Amino acid sequence: MTKKLNYVPSCNRLIFFCFLWVPIRFLMNPITKLGTSVEGGKGVSGANAYFGYALAAILIVTLGCVLNTRKKVIDTLRWAFRVCFIVGVGLLICAFIPASQPYLSMFGVPVSNYSPGVLRILSLPVFGMFIVGAGLCPRLFRIKPILAIVFFMLGMGMIIISGDRGSVASILIFIPMVLFAQKRYLSIAAFSLSAFISIAALHEVSNLMDVSQVPGIGRIAGLVSTKAAEDSGGNASAEWRYEVWNKGVSLIMEAPLTGKGYGHLSKQLNPEEVDIFTSDNYEAVLAAGAAHNGYVSAAYGFGIPFVVGILLALLYRMCIHMITGMHTYGKDTELCQFHALMAGYLFSYVVGFYTYAELSTAIVWFIVGAGIIMDHVTRAPKKEISPVSISTKTPDSFVPASA
Repeated sequence: MTKKLNYVPSCNRLIFFCFLWVPIRFLMNPITKLGTSVEGGKGVSGANAYFGYALAAILIVTLGCVLNTRKKVIDTLRWAFRVCFIVGVGLLICAFIPASQPYLSMFGVPVSNYSPGVLRILSLPVFGMFIVGAGLCPRLFRIKPILAIVFFMLGMGMIIISGDRGSVASILIFIPMVLFAQKRYLSIAAFSLSAFISIAALHEVSNLMDVSQVPGIGRIAGLVSTKAAEDSGGNASAEWRYEVWNKGVSLIMEAPLTGKGYGHLSKQLNPEEVDIFTSDNYEAVLAAGAAHNGYVSAAYGFGIPFVVGILLALLYRMCIHMITGMHTYGKDTELCQFHALMAGYLFSYVVGFYTYAELSTAIVWFIVGAGIIMDHVTRAPKKEISPVSISTKTPDSFVPASA
């Protein structure tokens, strides 16, 4: 006897058609030679871009086979929080152990040096943001209020010590969104005031002294101080990004509707001779996802309509989560905090795509899929059993047997 597969839809039509365009674009200009594309290293062929979208498509389509109940979705988030906490704390400790750099690099963790004795680990914001989210949604993750404050501070510390300016901007958007969906307006006001005071203090301190060697703070100060940006090398990085983005826009206009694809890169580039961070071949930078602008990279490969479709899909899901979170406030705290967390994540990545993330980022599509599943399983109509009346009257047709 075979067990019926209980599949819950985890993808809507707009997302489906957007991802369907990826294999069609591949067939229009297929990759005939695979390179050894490695982030932060040498070798670019364009295959990694298609591979990223393929993984995202498989994830969002098959998610409904595994997470087909509310309990499974919530339990998966709680399990992910435990993993983020363990790995995040481990990486945070490694940041202060320079001897761990070769081992981190061996496992593909992007790492560089801040100053003697401190490492800059670029993966920390991914774990830090999830831990911050857990601190903002204690009922969802079954965390006591005191521990929620600890986790919030820990996650913020991870993001700051990474020195990633895009992640700092994203977290400043993420936190108010999560709080707003929970109608915690006083918390929003308190956070906004704290953020304003911190930014003002950082601006004054960075103008009075050299903070470029302070781990994390040195790079983040470049957001509010021209002097700090020059001392930390932030201006040079920003100029390089603007140059790539401007060139990327001009390349996009060569095929704005369908994109240029990545098949031609394998014919024009020698993967062993291209370094994406020193080459002036902007197509290689876009193909490798190193442009620090997911919208430009995606529009170059797949066209402007593809990017608009993805953006509309994400904004639509964000609005659904925001509305549902506010609607369930006071009725179902766990569900309210789930939708608040999803809304904050999606909006932060809509902004984050502009500065650091790619549109094929797996966690984004996990959030989208989990949200669609939760909508289905929580809005499913409950089957009501109609009452059955039992008559005790003896039928006329029944004639008892004579003695």
